[in-house]
Amino acid sequence: MYSKQQLYYHIFPALQARAVDLQTMGHKVTTAQLFEYCVESRWRNHPFDQLQMHQVVASIFATTAEDLQPVTIFSDVNEEEIRILLYDDKT
Repeated sequence: MYSKQQLYYHIFPALQARAVDLQTMGHKVTTAQLFEYCVESRWRNHPFDQLQMHQVVASIFATTAEDLQPVTIFSDVNEEEIRILLYDDKT
């Protein structure tokens, strides 16, 4: 059975290779960010001891730079609109 730290060190070469791939495409990605994304998003429903290594490596290399970007819900709303929505009391 792997702990989170053991899994990280076991798959570090794959994490590092994918991070370098993404970096050569101009994205600022670290191995730790890539690992945390996979833990939180790709493997969240699977205990570490049930992960198959070929699936782990495949999911690392399937991760894109867009996957790692934070979701911005209000990206099309400007600052003034947010202020009005959140702070103006109309009662």
